[in-house]
Amino acid sequence: MDQQIQKAQEVVDRLEHGAPAFGAATPTTATWRRNVVDWHPDQGGDSRLWLRRNAAYQLLVAWYEFNRAS
Repeated sequence: MDQQIQKAQEVVDRLEHGAPAFGAATPTTATWRRNVVDWHPDQGGDSRLWLRRNAAYQLLVAWYEFNRAS
């Protein structure tokens, strides 16, 4: 559990300093749009996973918009 907390704190520290949370592998709008059709429940995707992915994407978008505005 301590390792998980430490990793989470490292991510928060990187975000506070304006760095991407996960290096070059941060999701982009293009990546999202490319995969959204396959992930959507109407196309056979898992509805629970869809909700989690959508929430994560919205959180990232809000974070990037907040940082641009600051």
